[in-house]
Amino acid sequence: MDMMLFKEMSQVEIETRAFADYQPAGDLPGSMNGRPLKWLKEPSHWIIVKASNKDGAGNGASLNLDMAAGQVDGTWYLIGPTYAGEAPGKVSLPGLTDRHATAIAFTQAGEVLDFVTIPPDTDIQEIVFKAPDNGDVLSVTVVGPSRHELLPENTVVSSMVAEGMLGKVSVNVEKGVVTGIFGNKISEGSPLDESDLKSVLEKLQSGSHVPS
Repeated sequence: MDMMLFKEMSQVEIETRAFADYQPAGDLPGSMNGRPLKWLKEPSHWIIVKASNKDGAGNGASLNLDMAAGQVDGTWYLIGPTYAGEAPGKVSLPGLTDRHATAIAFTQAGEVLDFVTIPPDTDIQEIVFKAPDNGDVLSVTVVGPSRHELLPENTVVSSMVAEGMLGKVSVNVEKGVVTGIFGNKISEGSPLDESDLKSVLEKLQSGSHVPS
């Protein structure tokens, strides 16, 4: 919804309601790309923004914006949706996808470039993957359970190279838990297959890999 429309409304009200006591006009969280959505975390409240520029004769327009909200670790957030069920292309590999967290960088063709495993006792706070000097796009995904609950599984974040500046993707970590991945484009569904993950696991187990 265009937020500029709200700026043009002379009457704006904000209301909060318990999540169970209010039914928005749309069937939220709804669906996208033919797949059902679910809340990242069950909301506890609705924040309802009502705006209008109608006059006494009823001329004008009115708009409602319904936003789900809730607390996470004592902090209030707007709660967004994610896809329900497993994403297409999701691959599980015991020893890798069920332990800690591993950030994996790969090319658009799905070739693994680099990776960093994140143990629970780590002092790592940020991991930065730089895009290749030739300008190719680099993408990063995180496998393993040590992700913040608001970071959907199978999220892929990609870099882009602007003129005179090297693209990158950053992974933020707090006490061994990945709290965010930041770049220029976000999507769902990693192209990495079982053989890609096996190559990562083998290098982790052998101790032969040193992140670049």
